[in-house]
Amino acid sequence: MNGERRTVILAEISSEISYGYTTSAKAERIGPRFLRITDIRGGSVTWDTVPFCKIPDSQIPKYLLEKGDIVVARTGNSTGENYLFKGDEDTIFASYLVRFRISSSIADPRYVWYTMRSPAWWNFIQGVKTGSAQAGVNAKILSMFRLPLPPLPEQRAIAHILGTLDDKIELNRRMNETLEAVAQALFKSWFVDFDPVVVNAIKAGTPLPEKFAKRAAHYRENPDALGLPEHILRLFPNRFQESELGPIPKGWEVVRFNKIAYAKQGKYLSKRKISDRVTGEYVYPVWGGNGIRGYTNEKLYEEQVVALTCRGSNCGRVDTTKSPAWISNIAFACLPRYGSVNFLYIYFKHISFKSCITGSAQPQITFANLRNKLMEHPIAPNIIELFSRLVEPLFREIVLRNQEKNTIDILRNTLLPKLISAELRVPDVEKILEDVL
Repeated sequence: MNGERRTVILAEISSEISYGYTTSAKAERIGPRFLRITDIRGGSVTWDTVPFCKIPDSQIPKYLLEKGDIVVARTGNSTGENYLFKGDEDTIFASYLVRFRISSSIADPRYVWYTMRSPAWWNFIQGVKTGSAQAGVNAKILSMFRLPLPPLPEQRAIAHILGTLDDKIELNRRMNETLEAVAQALFKSWFVDFDPVVVNAIKAGTPLPEKFAKRAAHYRENPDALGLPEHILRLFPNRFQESELGPIPKGWEVVRFNKIAYAKQGKYLSKRKISDRVTGEYVYPVWGGNGIRGYTNEKLYEEQVVALTCRGSNCGRVDTTKSPAWISNIAFACLPRYGSVNFLYIYFKHISFKSCITGSAQPQITFANLRNKLMEHPIAPNIIELFSRLVEPLFREIVLRNQEKNTIDILRNTLLPKLISAELRVPDVEKILEDVL
């Protein structure tokens, strides 16, 4: 591991450097996944949201990603953003990405990718970007990135250490998704499918609208399937009433946005004040657009809020901050009039805001359009309060795991450049991690 280090350029250790495929993304599954610049954020990809594309069979081998391929954004504000493909599923990469296929006999693809997440890479990108209106680089320029190349065993050891930290971050992310899915399922059962009302109607012998015939048949065959105790079931009515949304529980209310939430537009934050990585100083996430846009040392909201993107291609996207944060000017910060912020977040996740969007060149949601939007699901304040109390432990766990993730993020971002530059050696870092993980 203490063998000779040398410095190489990216081109020297790449067996292939190529541009991606040009076509239109499709929401329906008509072919392989179609990975675009906008799908890559902070070195990761949320695969559930990656679209598909139609491509002739003869073209697939040329553009199909292989495990270990590194794709790099070559244009726009995301220039330099990159992703190490892990072989998730058949995926074509788009034309504004450049693929580097690393020669595995010379370099470990994971190690190379970690050098492309380091400050050295971002300094390189900042120095080579051209074009005032639409910054960008080409494959030839990207391939000139210089990186230290220790012997292969040391590369693999460094990649293993950093990968262990990333795996822990990913585990926390997946567990948070599972916890949130439990809350989402409970919301759907109570506020969309009205399962407790259906069960009560069956017990009381009151008529059920045809819309709920299938669910009624399920609960007649499985009377204990819902699993709610009687004292909770009694809080729900045992019949339905007609409304502008169709049949809803008796006594529940159809509402517009302004009846259930407050909304205030976020504030502009200069790019100079945003870091792409969480560090000891830049700890507050900047929300807007495609989720977290970066991190800053300032906070606009101390308390948790719901962030609703109100400008750009991701208009209508819903997130929750979970911690003190900055809300950018392309999002609304929303707080509830009923129940908790977590209820509002889950509620908004089941709502479509498409009807509020105006403008084709620059889609946006104005507060004037938002405030009178008819919400797709009725409410009952007492049920909202109950739901909020029941899901609160789930979201407390999510917050704790998110805090742990940030701590590991900071550690990873601190160790990364020191390992690559050999300021810290692998055995020393392994001892540090024994105490942390």
